[in-house]
Amino acid sequence: MSGDLTAKTNAELDTLIANHERLGKFGAPLFLAALAERDRRKAGGLDLDQTLALILREAREGRFVTYKDVADQSGRPWNTVRYKVNEHIGVLGQRELARHSIFPCAMVVGEAGRETGTLTVEQLEGFARFWQRLNPSDTASGEALLRREQDKVIAFARRQEAP
Repeated sequence: MSGDLTAKTNAELDTLIANHERLGKFGAPLFLAALAERDRRKAGGLDLDQTLALILREAREGRFVTYKDVADQSGRPWNTVRYKVNEHIGVLGQRELARHSIFPCAMVVGEAGRETGTLTVEQLEGFARFWQRLNPSDTASGEALLRREQDKVIAFARRQEAP
């Protein structure tokens, strides 16, 4: 079941993604391509590569990104994409975990956490649940997990050449 993913219906993409998730094949190239295609269709103009560039640019300086920053980077009004940003960040996290073993989701915080990189209790729980779904053998959790993944993104960003 490969070929041109742009020719697939939304239902076909959803089935393809669900089958890979059921099998735990989160790093499979076809799965990642299907996720990216579905994100392109559903994210309201948010762009995975632009979002990654923003996160890495800020991480290089040890700074964090807000959900609204992601919308602004793609030139999308916050009120039209605010409910799409979280899923978009999740897709980016899955893609980059498979590609570069980094989880850029860790760098995206609410406005209150912009300076410190902290998440609310609810956000931290969601972050940890998502991480555990993708990495069931990893026992890290909570703030320690978040800081570890933030440090990995910052180190990765600093090793990359600035665009």
